[in-house]
Amino acid sequence: RQREAETILRKFIREQELSAFPVVVVDENIHAAVQGLLQCHGLGGLRPNTLLLGWSRDPEKSGVFSDILSLARRMGRSIVVVANKQQNKEARTPVPEGAINIWWSKEGNGALMLLLAYLLKRNPEWRTRPIRILRPVPPKADVHNVASEMQEMLALARIEADLVVMPAESHIEAIRKAMLPSAVLFAGFEPPDDDADGAWMPFLQQTVDLPGDVLLVYNAGDVSLQA
Repeated sequence: RQREAETILRKFIREQELSAFPVVVVDENIHAAVQGLLQCHGLGGLRPNTLLLGWSRDPEKSGVFSDILSLARRMGRSIVVVANKQQNKEARTPVPEGAINIWWSKEGNGALMLLLAYLLKRNPEWRTRPIRILRPVPPKADVHNVASEMQEMLALARIEADLVVMPAESHIEAIRKAMLPSAVLFAGFEPPDDDADGAWMPFLQQTVDLPGDVLLVYNAGDVSLQA
């Protein structure tokens, strides 16, 4: 089983022209497999600091999905969850029209989201897509001060991005209106604790249901915009 899985993974990496190497862990317990992958596998002295997952659309797997997110958080790993809406059977998915949107709600997660957006824009196929930061704030917030702080942060990070500060009662509705057209949306989230009761899922589902592709991002704290 392991050899067959490695063959499939190598074929995918080759077809997608990715700079990556495959590692396959076979275990009847998925938690033990993920933990072993995060602890024991890497390149030389390097160990993985980020876990990349696909969004689980199967309600029956929500428990396992939640447990994996909790495990990664407990192990101090950053997390990126991809919710891809495009139904394309081609080997390579075309780049959609619109901006690289960032829903800025927390500076910690925002640092990793901005870095990922910057790296994505450096891809030749994405370089014409602008980075746009969407910052919803309470209706009575000092918009000028918030914008000034964000602009200063961008200047220190040396990253060019459009900034939209939006006073709003409903932040998710403000994002829905301001994000279009959207090539992709980065949105921060907090993984559940070990004793989470599942109440965290509905909010994430609302975020994933926003138009276009959505990447949920959790920064474990090893990425900062302050050099």
